[in-house]
Formats: sequence, C-alpha cells, structure tokens
Amino acid sequence: MIESLLPKLFWIVFGGGFLQGGISAEIQVIKRYRRLRGYQSGFCTIQYKAVHEIYGTMSTLSSSGTSFNTVRTTSYVPKFEYVVYTPDGKEYQAQGYSAGISGYAFQKTAQRIIDQYTVGWVYPCWYHPSNPTEAVLTQHFSMWIFLFPILFIGIGGITLLIAIQNLWNN
Repeated sequence: MIESLLPKLFWIVFGGGFLQGGISAEIQVIKRYRRLRGYQSGFCTIQYKAVHEIYGTMSTLSSSGTSFNTVRTTSYVPKFEYVVYTPDGKEYQAQGYSAGISGYAFQKTAQRIIDQYTVGWVYPCWYHPSNPTEAVLTQHFSMWIFLFPILFIGIGGITLLIAIQNLWNN
C-alpha cells in the first residue's frame, strides 16, 4: 500500500517545492522593485568602472539520471564606484549598477554597459533616501525578472494539482 503511494507523494512534494520556491522568488522580486521605486533621484560622479568576472559551478543531472555533471560557469558584472550627491549637498560613496540582473552570460553585454559611462563625468542616479550609499545608475527593471518565478509557480501548481488529482482518483 505505502509503496504505491510513494511516487504520488513524491510528485506532491516536488510540485509543492516548485510552487513555494516560485512564490518566494516572486515576493523577493516585488520587494526589490517596490524598494527601487522609492529611491530618490540625484547625481553621481563615476570614479571607477570595470567588467568583473564571477566564477561559479552548476550541477546538472546526467542523461542516465544516475549522476551529476558539474560545469564551471562565468558571469560578467558591470562594476561601478561613484560619489552620490544628494539635494542637501551631502556626498556618499556607492557602488553598483542596477537593482535587477547582477550578471550577464556574455562579456560584451557587460562591456556595452560600462562603455556608456566615462570616469569623472556626472550622471543621473537613484539612491535610497535613508541610506544614500545604496544607489543605482539605472532604474531599469526587466519584466523577465517578474515572469521567471511565475514559470516555477506554474510548473509547481500544475504538478501539484495533477498529483493530488491522481492521489484522490486511486
């Protein structure tokens, strides 16, 4: 009896995990977006710019399903350091580019962003009103960031519904 329930329970846990993970990710994206929309506009002088390489690893299940393959990954991050000038005349050191995507798969994508700015020049920027060291050079927030967690919510929800329906039907 229990052996016949295990596969069904697996799919319930699997679907529930995807659903919970997608909901958690979507909540974080919405919080980040709302926080960014509360930033004040100001001006920033670029002091440093470069493309940084971030190394990591990604594990994938082999085609046989019996082992994991580990692949080394590289992402490219536009890195900026700048001085934020607030309307009250104060100056703050800050760093970063955006509140959205932190890295890119291709070096040339990050380089294109870096090339739009010149060290020593002043540009518009946005900063957190109670912590001006938290600033960004762009308020661009890709809609894909909102949609990606919804994919997990959809997969998890559908898997969970089908698994529960199969459990009740048997």
